Parts: sequence; structure tokens; C-alpha cells
Amino acid sequence: MNYEPSQTQCYVPLPLPGIEGGRFTLIDRLSDARYDRDGDALARQGLYLDTPPWGVHVFELVPR
Repeated sequence: MNYEPSQTQCYVPLPLPGIEGGRFTLIDRLSDARYDRDGDALARQGLYLDTPPWGVHVFELVPR
């Protein structure tokens, strides 16, 4: 959740066992957005978020 009146960006760590080497789709349950991501990048860098003012994301992480 972005509690700011301006757009924000950040990386959120994802310390999930077994995520390395996989391919995933992140499905935002509050919108129609879907994002395909590499598990190695998610484990190394985290999940990049670019959230509008007062915006919220709730993601489901689905293996591909």
C-alpha cells in the first residue's frame, strides 16, 4: 500500500524458498494486471513496485 499522495517505486524483498530457477505470473487481485517474472530476479532483487498515490496491490504468485 502506498500511503503517500504521490507515486512511489521500490523493491520488496521476496524471501521465498524455491523461487530461484522458476518463472512466475503475479496476478493483482485488485485489478486486471498480470506480470510475468523470473524467479531468479525476484529472489535477487525483489519485486519492483510502481504504485500510484494511495494505491494498493494484492498479488497472487502463480508458477508458470
